[in-house]
Amino acid sequence: MNSSGEVTQTATGQTPVVQPNNIETKSTIFNIAAETGYNILIGTNMYLGTSLGVYIPVTDTYNTPGVSNSILSLKLGAALKFRL
Repeated sequence: MNSSGEVTQTATGQTPVVQPNNIETKSTIFNIAAETGYNILIGTNMYLGTSLGVYIPVTDTYNTPGVSNSILSLKLGAALKFRL
């Protein structure tokens, strides 16, 4: 994976200065994940499944100076389950 871009600096009455901005990109990210769930009986053969997940970042995917994209993520889920 590769990343690139440009940074433009402008001042009043001056020609804009365009400089390349190369970001070191990593294609692998590591998280610590914990997830739990519970099934609630709502009928004879029907369940409501709920889940909650937490993802704690260990690494960044982009090394932009001063900018971290490591984000603590929460995942909520619900599913209707049938027993056949």
